[in-house]
Amino acid sequence: MKHKLVRIAIGVPEAFIALSAIGGGIVLLVGTYQDGVLIEAGGRGQFPLEWLHNTPFCDYTIPALILAICVGGSSLIGAVTVFTGREIGVLASVVAGLIMAGYIVVEIVMLRQGVSWI
Repeated sequence: MKHKLVRIAIGVPEAFIALSAIGGGIVLLVGTYQDGVLIEAGGRGQFPLEWLHNTPFCDYTIPALILAICVGGSSLIGAVTVFTGREIGVLASVVAGLIMAGYIVVEIVMLRQGVSWI
């Protein structure tokens, strides 16, 4: 029973992260550009291209693919291996977490976003 609860505690958040990352990447990929601003597929989010001026990206295609494939894909693999009870599931979840943390750190550094701990 204990292992089942641990698998649920690891697998459910991992699956949610996978769904969010894959969905977010797809929404960014199918969005449209109007006057230099990416309007995501739902029409709510707006991402100006000027945010990418000091980055190697000219639009949001590559970041969206990295989000969906690398972050979402690794989280999906982690969730599946945890839910199926494979021994490598915990390691896959740790690797997925490190990939997500790396994505966030690179995003903050590239976009030169200030980090406030308050």
